Amino acid sequence: MALVALIFLLPWLGAALLPCLRPLLGRHLGRWALIPPAASFLITLTFVSSTSHDQEVLYTLPWFPALGVNFSLWIDGLSVFFALLIAGMGLLITWYSHYYLDPSERQGRFYASLMCFMGAMLGLVLSANLLTLFVFWELTSISSFLLIGFWQTRPESLYGARQALLVTVLGGLALLGGLIILYQVTGTLELPDLAKSSGVIRESPLYPVMVGLVLVGAGAKSAQFPLHFWLPNAMAAPTPVSAYLHSATMVKAGLFLVCRMLPVLGGTEAWTYTVMGLGVVTFFVGGVLALGQHDLKALLAYSTISQLGAIVQNHFKRILSYHQSDRLHDSGSWPVHPSGVGGVDFLHHPSYHRQNGSFPGQWHHRARHWHSTIARDGGTAQYLSNGCHPVYACRPVLGRYAPAQRLFRQAGAADGWSAGGTILLRGRGTARQLADLGVDE
Repeated sequence: MALVALIFLLPWLGAALLPCLRPLLGRHLGRWALIPPAASFLITLTFVSSTSHDQEVLYTLPWFPALGVNFSLWIDGLSVFFALLIAGMGLLITWYSHYYLDPSERQGRFYASLMCFMGAMLGLVLSANLLTLFVFWELTSISSFLLIGFWQTRPESLYGARQALLVTVLGGLALLGGLIILYQVTGTLELPDLAKSSGVIRESPLYPVMVGLVLVGAGAKSAQFPLHFWLPNAMAAPTPVSAYLHSATMVKAGLFLVCRMLPVLGGTEAWTYTVMGLGVVTFFVGGVLALGQHDLKALLAYSTISQLGAIVQNHFKRILSYHQSDRLHDSGSWPVHPSGVGGVDFLHHPSYHRQNGSFPGQWHHRARHWHSTIARDGGTAQYLSNGCHPVYACRPVLGRYAPAQRLFRQAGAADGWSAGGTILLRGRGTARQLADLGVDE
């Protein structure tokens, strides 16, 4: 129990200590901030072996015995996968933040907020009790509000922070309503017990209400249509915050909730069609809106929204197949799949690239092809009318480097809708790739 609890407690400990160490460590504070995410990542790795053999670990500690509420932690394939994602990406983002932040900025406050968010996300994915999960769910909204509004002198940052807090908290209230009804129907909020009572839940006349409220909460957190509008405004946050909250972790919380609630609420047409419909609509709405963006962060925001919808609609059938073929355990835990921890091939992209011969080094050649094809056809709008799938017109998202914006403008000079992601620029080779494509910095 203690080892599992350390996974999410270490970031909280870092949040308490780092501001106090700021006067002592000075500009080296960011390096010391690497310790909590690194330790959490390494501890999580120790559970990969057990979950790979379909061994789940469930720890329960009485929290409110009078109400029958426990503080439960659950280690299975799904929770391990997301914990590795959160801690691993948190480690990289913390490292990047050390070089991104100006020494004059309030680094103690920034790293404290970042560690709070990381600890809340780790607690969320490790929770086996829905009330515990909801507490961490709301803590992610509060800590993300502090991170998005970190630049308090910028009106756009404050507006984005308030809007993100309002939408995600209201979505959380909808989720709480669904959990209350779920408790009234079953008398428990423990996920393993709920999975065993799934038949009773589906037969309840309140089942459609439960599905609707839970999916509203998940959709608000994961920027699913029509609750997607807060994400582009939240990109006014510092770049490490945008990368971590809005691309890597926070927006995945809703997807995690959908996966976790599948053994409880899934298996019906109402659940299947609603989730698939949300994914498909978000997929196309985000892609279309991304085509008209000229600001790099706005493009990344709408592309992220589109890809979140793609994850839902592409992988939900695979998740459903696991559920229908009894690959999910009776307790609702997730087995480990060889191609992706947690039974779902969330990391299908590397294998896809290997099968199709598109290793990362070949993205540059594909980018040159896209650039020349779109320019020849008169812009993205014409490229779409010639039969190109809309997502592949916007899929090659520009990298996080400012020189790419010049290419964006030049490629779209004749057509305001062009350059909806003309090329993919990766890593340190951005300047060289731009030069090769005939764009001066």
